[in-house]
Amino acid sequence: MLILGPLWFFSEEIGVSRDLLWLLGLVACLFCLYDLICFVSVKTEKPNLLKVIMLANLSYVLLTMWILFIQRSEVTAIGWLYFISEFLVIAFVIKTEMDILKGWTGGKSESREAK
Repeated sequence: MLILGPLWFFSEEIGVSRDLLWLLGLVACLFCLYDLICFVSVKTEKPNLLKVIMLANLSYVLLTMWILFIQRSEVTAIGWLYFISEFLVIAFVIKTEMDILKGWTGGKSESREAK
């Protein structure tokens, strides 16, 4: 979300084009919207919905890494610092989601439970 706000105005300082920041911000907003809809509308444990957002978060990190790789000669130290910090935050979120998922499934995957 920060990407669509202040960072968009400082694209030159971080070394990533506004178009790419817009793309990353849009993707992040879509994931956030999905997560919020799931949180508000689903009142029971839904491991599959959580798996979707976990994969989406991981996909976002991979997309961002790919963009940074393509623009690596233009990304500034501030840009690298921001995106590495973002990766660390997302890694924490994914770890938390994994812990919640383990709590819901008792540490087992759903496919094993079905057998």
